[in-house]
Amino acid sequence: MSRRQTSTIAPAITAAPPPAAAESPPATTAASKAASKGETKAATTVPTAPANPPPSSGPANRALSNAPAAPSPPVRPADGSGRLLSFDGDELRADFGRLPFYIQHQLVGHPAFALENLAELAGRLPADSVEYNAGDLAPNQDPSQTPRNGLSVDETVRRIRERSSWMVLKNVQQDPTYRELLDRCCDELAAFTEAVEPGMNRREGFIFISSPNAVTPFHMDPEQNFLLQVEGSKWIHQWDRNDRVVISEADIERFYAFAPHRNLPYQERFEERARVFPLAPGRGHH
Repeated sequence: MSRRQTSTIAPAITAAPPPAAAESPPATTAASKAASKGETKAATTVPTAPANPPPSSGPANRALSNAPAAPSPPVRPADGSGRLLSFDGDELRADFGRLPFYIQHQLVGHPAFALENLAELAGRLPADSVEYNAGDLAPNQDPSQTPRNGLSVDETVRRIRERSSWMVLKNVQQDPTYRELLDRCCDELAAFTEAVEPGMNRREGFIFISSPNAVTPFHMDPEQNFLLQVEGSKWIHQWDRNDRVVISEADIERFYAFAPHRNLPYQERFEERARVFPLAPGRGHH
């Protein structure tokens, strides 16, 4: 099975519910992805930060000491370097492509991720670069039966606070503004990852936009990725790619040989083997 080195930045928006009185900002998550490894994961977006993380048990959760009790506020690098990402270089070199870890980023409040600008971007992208659905999906969602939200692309972005939806804008590096952000993030990562995974040769940017309580079904990504939360909060449920209880050899072969869809078969018993990571604005996760 061949591996391809891929670097992807995938910004995502998780909207807050319609406020009763004052307007509150939508929630935004940006993700940066790099180098192929094939991890399995699912995500749940939440309208506000939970008081405590979901219960976790099982061997895969024994190393949760790097996950806070609740999504933390943004952390800003104090060096004034102008860098978009902040991380422990030694940790990145040691764990990149092997173990999950947190980073920090500077994309919170960036105008590129304002809903108005994202609605315009969605209208400029080719139709096959935009995917959206009703948002409230099951972890084991059959992709052929994914419910629609009944809205247009533009309406999905603009009404994300009030209408349950999930959207991904794919390959946003087609737009110069987002290509620049992608390259800046990937350049900062490559300075450390080249020593352990040389040859970052394909850079892709995705933007995810989702309503409160939206669920991303259980799936596998063929690249390494960094999920960067820009607004709002969410929980990432991540599984060990080497856990054959969760993902079988047959699942892996089907994924790479036929790639019918990113979604994988899911069973409730998998949850006890997941590691759960909360994200809040300014925090990223590999």
